[in-house]
Amino acid sequence: MKTVKLTVNEGSLDRRLSRDIALKLTSLKLIGSLTSADILYLSDIAKNGILEELDLSSVRLLTQSHIENIFCDSKMLQVLKLPKCDGKIFLSCFNNCVNLKEIEIIVNKDEPYLKNCFNSCPQIKKISLKESYARFGLLYLESSFDMIAEKSCDLYVPDDYQVEYTVARGWYKFNVRKEKFRLKHIFKIISLPKDKKNNVNMINSRKKHIY
Repeated sequence: MKTVKLTVNEGSLDRRLSRDIALKLTSLKLIGSLTSADILYLSDIAKNGILEELDLSSVRLLTQSHIENIFCDSKMLQVLKLPKCDGKIFLSCFNNCVNLKEIEIIVNKDEPYLKNCFNSCPQIKKISLKESYARFGLLYLESSFDMIAEKSCDLYVPDDYQVEYTVARGWYKFNVRKEKFRLKHIFKIISLPKDKKNNVNMINSRKKHIY
């Protein structure tokens, strides 16, 4: 078994996904809620298994305000998609992941999010800062990404924030690019007078961001 997509409830990860199976996975996408115990279990899998891609973008974190020292030395990990943190801070996480190449982060208000993270990860070539449905502003960066060749690393940011990120502390050295968003059109069909029933009028067209 190489790839698994799994829905979990808080505290259930080790019961839904045995360690023997988890250590053989190369790709894992989780949906649902994760506790601190779940995160520690997952970190152990990433560190000791062959996991190359981990997608947590649809996860809700039920943890303390600080999430510390997880996923360090996950040497097989190449692609990482982080969840919205809702005020939580990753502290000293994801360091020494020497083969990590791509990171996706959901912008989560103008507040600390990453502190001392992704250090000694020299292979990172793409950082994508996804946004949720409202645009919150710059992602604050502190003491992270110490070994990246910034000009060789593409930083994809929400379209309206490209200029801000090119001058932002910690981010200005990266190769800042605009993120491309897919748009979905929603139409509403209204009733027409009988004498015009052969005509269909489309109104209230709206665009929505899809991530």
